[in-house]
Order: sequence, then structure tokens, then C-alpha cells
Amino acid sequence: MTDTIPQVLDTSKRVLRTVVQVAIPSFIALAAGLPILLEQAKVFVSPQLYAALVGLAAGITVVAGVLAKVMANPTVNSWLTSIGLAGHSGEQVAGDTWTTMVAAQAPANH
Repeated sequence: MTDTIPQVLDTSKRVLRTVVQVAIPSFIALAAGLPILLEQAKVFVSPQLYAALVGLAAGITVVAGVLAKVMANPTVNSWLTSIGLAGHSGEQVAGDTWTTMVAAQAPANH
């Protein structure tokens, strides 16, 4: 008997949330924090270095978004489930309004 792996719901929202979660610390650390630290250490921060730091923050954010999209793929989610890293399991947790809402919309004979 094979278990069915629940499809990851709202993949676009999950990708967007990941992008926001990665972008905020990346840009704060690389585009704002590191130049300040370098200046305090008397290291000149050229416009090219600053542009490279902003580009690095953007690159990290893009890679995180792409990985989030790949991880939402049903085949990848199935593999992640097999190693204990699945997306939303569908099991209700106390106070989990998302699961309650999805369960209420699910067909009765699934």
C-alpha cells in the first residue's frame, strides 16, 4: 500500500513568503550592515563593491525563491516526505486555522 503525498497548497504564496524571508536579512546584512562594518574597519567601500553586495543579496534571494518553487513540486515533496522534510502534512495542529480551513473545503470522499 502506498501512501499518497498531499500536494503542497498555494505554492506561489509559499515561494513569495520564502523570497521575503530571505530578502530582508540578505539585504540588511549585505547591502546595509556589511558596508557599515567595513567603513568602521577603515576599509573603503567603492560603488562597485556596494553594487556587488547588493547583487549578491539579490542572487541569494533568487536562489531561495527557485529552491522554494522546486521543493513545492509534488515529486520533490514526495522525496522530502520520505526523509521527514515534507511541506504541510495535512495533520491538524491545535490552533492551525489553515488546516481547518483546507479540511473544510476538501471533498468528503478523498
